[in-house]
Amino acid sequence: MRFDKFFNPESVAVVGASRTFGKAGNVIVINLLNLGFKGRVYAVNPKADTILGLKAYPDVSSLPEIVDVAVVATPSVYIPEIMKDIASKGIKRAVIISAGFAEGGEKGRLLQEEVLTIAKKSGIRVIGPNTTGIMSTESMFCTSFIPIESIPPGNVAFVAQTGLFLGVLLETILSEEHFGISRVAGLGNKMDVEDSEILEYLAADEKTKVICFYVEGLKKGNARRFFEVARNVTKEKPVLLVKSGTTEEGSHAAASHTASLSGNDQLFSAMCKQAGIVRLEDLEEMVEAAKAFVFQPLPKGRKMAVVHYTGAGCVMGADSVIQEGLELAELSEETLQNLRKITPEWHHLSNPVDLWPSIEKSGADTAFKIVVEGLVNDENVDGIVVAIGVMRGFPLKWPDMKQFYGRKPILTAVEGDRDKGYEVVKRLEKHEFPCYRSVQRAIRALSHMAEYSTKK
Repeated sequence: MRFDKFFNPESVAVVGASRTFGKAGNVIVINLLNLGFKGRVYAVNPKADTILGLKAYPDVSSLPEIVDVAVVATPSVYIPEIMKDIASKGIKRAVIISAGFAEGGEKGRLLQEEVLTIAKKSGIRVIGPNTTGIMSTESMFCTSFIPIESIPPGNVAFVAQTGLFLGVLLETILSEEHFGISRVAGLGNKMDVEDSEILEYLAADEKTKVICFYVEGLKKGNARRFFEVARNVTKEKPVLLVKSGTTEEGSHAAASHTASLSGNDQLFSAMCKQAGIVRLEDLEEMVEAAKAFVFQPLPKGRKMAVVHYTGAGCVMGADSVIQEGLELAELSEETLQNLRKITPEWHHLSNPVDLWPSIEKSGADTAFKIVVEGLVNDENVDGIVVAIGVMRGFPLKWPDMKQFYGRKPILTAVEGDRDKGYEVVKRLEKHEFPCYRSVQRAIRALSHMAEYSTKK
């Protein structure tokens, strides 16, 4: 695959490598060494002999080999000459971390055009500028200038027009979530390499099962190509997308951030729908949807069941099912008969299922097992959301969910005590049952799965 050397290079040069902690060129080298990058690392800095134990070379031309990727982290004014040096060495891939290009006004735009002209003349493909660049857990290649201690491997890829994914958001995922990451591509100003090209790469990537995009805009000449590629990709893999710059003020902010033109938002949504892309409102919703897709099987339809331990939770769950464009499944008579065995006679059984009367009669473990088992076996039910209340004074052995895995999607809402709840979340997500802070958020994630599966 033509972009594989960007993600899994055998050798890399860090141009602008630094001995000063906190500078981009210092942190990039630290990350490559600490994460265990499998390839060879060369530091380029004319003012140093060694950097972090690596021999420093005065320029790219002095390197002992033609590296697969040059990572450039210097002030933008020096980059045209650096690109000429990269070209003369015969290097064909560059990740330009530096800002100060088209996002900064006319002077920066001209500088960006100059760099692109050099790249095209020499056949160099460029990711960036104005980005944290690339990460791949297969090779542990990482160009981020944010210190990263570890990255768990997994099957979710992120493509972003910002450095956010190799910065704060990655830290959030690492500290709060339990799914792993395959690749990250921060495209920045998208001077050369575009969204559609990375999407094609990830479509063929065996390590990636779910593809997530954050975009601020698509260039006029590339938007059609992106949606054409997406239409084919979504037949095999879900593509989740957040687009910002939907207001006039947001559009202005996007222009100053990555020199992007946001365009007509209604048209963009229509194109996403035609291409089978699941469009989401924000990054939190994207993360919540991603773990549902990567952990659970897709629903076969839109008929869902909700289980809650309170009547109010059942009412709010019913509202959310309808509001998210789903349907409440009509439980089969066989399911209802099994539930009546553990439920007081006075309680009217329906969907959503109020678990508390059954807990009072039969105990929490028995009630939970029989209710969930009944819904899993019910052919009328395409997907299930289960709420779990965690209270300090109410120790429970349940939920034992492993026996239910794989037959239909089961998403869980873990509510109550934060510390005890987090222990439940860790146990459930270890077995690939995605957890959420509320029934509404779980239903929202399940609705995205249904949206994708019913149009696939």
